[in-house]
Amino acid sequence: MSLNPLYSQFKTLVEQAKTIFVTAHVGPDGDTLGSMLALKHSLTETYPHIERFDCVISGKMPDIYACMPGIEEVKAIEVSEASLLPVYDLGISVDCGSLGRLGEVKRYFNSAKNQVNIDHHVSNEGFGQLNIIEPVAAATGEVIANILDEWGVPISYNTAVCIYVTLLTDTGGFRHSGTTPKVFALASRLHATGINVTEIYQKIFEEKPRCQALLHAHCVLQSETALEGKLVWTKVSQATVTQFGALEEHVEGLIDLLREMKHAVVSVVFKETPEGITKLSLRSNTDAIDVASLLGKLYKGGGHKKAAGASVNKSVDEVAAELLPAIEALILAN
Repeated sequence: MSLNPLYSQFKTLVEQAKTIFVTAHVGPDGDTLGSMLALKHSLTETYPHIERFDCVISGKMPDIYACMPGIEEVKAIEVSEASLLPVYDLGISVDCGSLGRLGEVKRYFNSAKNQVNIDHHVSNEGFGQLNIIEPVAAATGEVIANILDEWGVPISYNTAVCIYVTLLTDTGGFRHSGTTPKVFALASRLHATGINVTEIYQKIFEEKPRCQALLHAHCVLQSETALEGKLVWTKVSQATVTQFGALEEHVEGLIDLLREMKHAVVSVVFKETPEGITKLSLRSNTDAIDVASLLGKLYKGGGHKKAAGASVNKSVDEVAAELLPAIEALILAN
């Protein structure tokens, strides 16, 4: 059986590269970090000619992903830039829909001799020289697994942990609509390597610090609704984050609490960043409303039909005044 031509081209680039740089979007999550580390483990275990393999992110490493092997080797560009190479043989972006979302690390991706873009977001702009985009995949980690399978590369224990984290986080614990029979089959294969799926789940979903629990409780109490609860939103200021002694990463998961409210059709979190811009997280509970398309039109954001985000260089109140009426109109139209 012949290889998928994109997978084959990627394999050739890896075989030719002695130095590899892999990165992902600003504010890394389980899928970005898991995909980066899965590539590092699998490629360095399989190709001994690789002399240097750097995983680099923009921003702080979320503590909840400490369960992944090799996580301590992921470098934050803010503190590690002096140790990076000016030019890598191969630059890889994972789980990032646009070049701008790479943040400060994009210049290393751009300067690499070859650039590969691996993602599962339908809104991906195809900014690599080689683009492996599979919107049907539940997570970018699933795309990585597909590639390894076609290459005939066995999934080791370390790689299995990392890919499992990508599936677990991007499906919301195997609850979201992207949880296909193929996802369960892959999860079963990963489990068979001996990984502790109970411990991984607990580390990611059940060991929240008190400050995060208090922050979420406050933001849910302050949430607002419209259209008889079909639209629900909350605003998270930097003052609120500071009030509870929380960090930026502790806002993660708040959107799901809003989405789970009875009658909610579209849920929104407006988060003020330390730089004063607004980070948006949207969820849709219906196939009739495509939040990725909406954010793409308004703010060049993206993601999935039912889960999307964007960063907007405006205040939270300004963005809310623009976005909420647009969402109301969509809900009323459907």
